[in-house]
Amino acid sequence: MRGQVAAVADDVYDEVLADLDKLEDYTPGGTGNHYERVRVQVRAADGAATDAWTYFAADRIARELRVSGVRVRDDDWLRRTGP
Repeated sequence: MRGQVAAVADDVYDEVLADLDKLEDYTPGGTGNHYERVRVQVRAADGAATDAWTYFAADRIARELRVSGVRVRDDDWLRRTGP
């Protein structure tokens, strides 16, 4: 999957992460989350690797998406069209 990585200054990191969690309706340790926040290693266009937080559909949502979801064409989130 292609996407975008944002660097966040240390002095606002916790606040930004909390805002992103709220946007994604994610509560650490929560059982009703729509998404789960997972630290993954990502690779930039220049090949450099770094860790990044990524939100994945929670199991119950992922099961529904496998049946009725629409795959992002070419796995490129930045160039997607439609909903």
